[in-house]
Amino acid sequence: LRKRHTWAAENRTIMRINVSNGSTTFTMGDIFTYGSNDSRITINYSISASPGTNITNVSLFYMGVITNMTFTNQENVTGYFIQNITNTSERYMFVEAIQSNGQRAWASPIWVTYTNTG
Repeated sequence: LRKRHTWAAENRTIMRINVSNGSTTFTMGDIFTYGSNDSRITINYSISASPGTNITNVSLFYMGVITNMTFTNQENVTGYFIQNITNTSERYMFVEAIQSNGQRAWASPIWVTYTNTG
């Protein structure tokens, strides 16, 4: 909890969210600087619905706005979103999952500052 590597859920949804930056992996709740000549960042997710339900959609929020959404109807989903970091000031993003019964789960935000190394 101290590192904010957690999520909130209205049920027993399990979420694993991370960002890989070369040999370093950051987890939901982390605050870090992303140095690259490519401003795109990849957010990986693995989500398991509570027993007897399915995940119907997974959304990426960037600065409080949904920028990407995927629809599914599976108990366990894995995938990724690619987000362009459009500013060099600190930005936040998080993942939300919605189950077939309407219950939701939210990951702790990932805070990132982009530095163009190109």
